[in-house]
Amino acid sequence: MNQHNRFPDRLYLDQAATSWPKIPAVAKAVEEFIQTQGATAGRGIYESSRQSQRYVDQARFALAKLIGAQSPDSIALLTSGTHALNEAIQGVLRPGDHVIATAVEHNSVLRPLERLRKSGSIDLDIVPCDTTGLVQPGDIYDRLKAKTKLIVLCHASNVTGALQAVEEVGKWARSHDLIFLVDAAQTLGYLPIDVEDICADYLAAPTHKGLGGLLGTGLLYASERCQKMHQPLIVGGTGSFSEELDPDLPWPVKVEAGNLNLPGIVSVAVAAEYLIQQDLTDRHRNLMKRVQLCRDLLESHSSIRTYGVRDCSQQVGVLSWRHASLSPTEIAAILDSEFHIEARAGFHCAALIHSYIGTADEGTVRFSFSPEDSSCDHPSLTTAIQTLGEID
Repeated sequence: MNQHNRFPDRLYLDQAATSWPKIPAVAKAVEEFIQTQGATAGRGIYESSRQSQRYVDQARFALAKLIGAQSPDSIALLTSGTHALNEAIQGVLRPGDHVIATAVEHNSVLRPLERLRKSGSIDLDIVPCDTTGLVQPGDIYDRLKAKTKLIVLCHASNVTGALQAVEEVGKWARSHDLIFLVDAAQTLGYLPIDVEDICADYLAAPTHKGLGGLLGTGLLYASERCQKMHQPLIVGGTGSFSEELDPDLPWPVKVEAGNLNLPGIVSVAVAAEYLIQQDLTDRHRNLMKRVQLCRDLLESHSSIRTYGVRDCSQQVGVLSWRHASLSPTEIAAILDSEFHIEARAGFHCAALIHSYIGTADEGTVRFSFSPEDSSCDHPSLTTAIQTLGEID
């Protein structure tokens, strides 16, 4: 059944979780692959398998171009942003290493680091953020130790949308010979990214959010030095060196054990090629103008408070807010049942940031928008906010 027909009045405001709808070309290409192709990549010498490998190559090439990577072979195709972050963290760290992370990170960063810390494998420092969700670079620099090996920083918070100073921190990390891991979950596909400019040694991201691919897809970019030192999180069949139990595999094959998600990779290739043709700076600028209108409407009611930076040019399309007398969960339920608006409520898989922005009790309501639609100023959203704002 067509999703548009099934939910005709649906207003989807959870783009930070996954993008919807996908562009028509993505759906068409995936359906065609499933119906007419369906072979594995790198496993057979027959033509359909070779064609599947071409899709893989196509995806790597398009993603490399999109993020400014010098080689398509620096791009590993994984199952999610979470997979990519765990792969980077656990693949590069060794016992005794010191890591600097921040309070704005997603649990996909914080939980693997905390597990390593509790096991005694690493020393970990968490840098605080301010009440808008911004991390001051100097606070990161102050945590430098003799055994510091890795700095992890998200490009943009998934709670407040605040853009972090990744370029400044990356250059500092490079000057101190530290490994810099950037979580681009909320910026890939929404903003221009150049891994060379931000001095990223690793860049991890899901490719089903701003990029527009299918769920179950993600990427991990690795610099040449990290490719060489990386120890894969998962090992198994790769379609190559099958006669060896402990082969010295090259990147990215070394982190792509098991059959790849070919329908997902087809979607990523098509979506990435579409975005390469777009002016991402202009798309972001236009989206943030609409987000500002939504923020202004929310803040026109004394019962509603928004969170995050005040300059929309310094954030992505994420708005977190609270109501004085209704819990985030109650608001999300009202939005869904009364207005057919789908928004996220709670802590958004970010354990630490809420203590700093003042929402540690119940989290926030989160609206997240796409440049592809006009949800920011949709009549249903305007009516819903006005209705909620009038509740004491």
